[in-house]
Amino acid sequence: MGLTHLLAAGPIRNALLLRGFAAWWVVRIFAAWGGAGAYGNPAVSLTVVGLAATMVLLDARRRNEDLFLGNLGVASSAVLTLSAVPAVFAETLLFVALVAAPLGGSVP
Repeated sequence: MGLTHLLAAGPIRNALLLRGFAAWWVVRIFAAWGGAGAYGNPAVSLTVVGLAATMVLLDARRRNEDLFLGNLGVASSAVLTLSAVPAVFAETLLFVALVAAPLGGSVP
């Protein structure tokens, strides 16, 4: 029920999605800079997605948006789920572009 309310709220949804993509970008750059930027490694991808979603949730708590959304009936888990969507999409795109495509053009 909370996620459907959040998906219906356009400006809030768009802000969380944009922050999710920005957080993924920052975490991915630091992962590559730190030497853990292996694009085919699922453990690195899951860590990057989890860290990006957690960063967005902590930012929402810093801005007291979780309190506002909680009053509207939206749980923090819905915020976490929605903020993970851009990171999952970007990690999938990165995998297809850099790992699966050079293997012969076919994705398993």
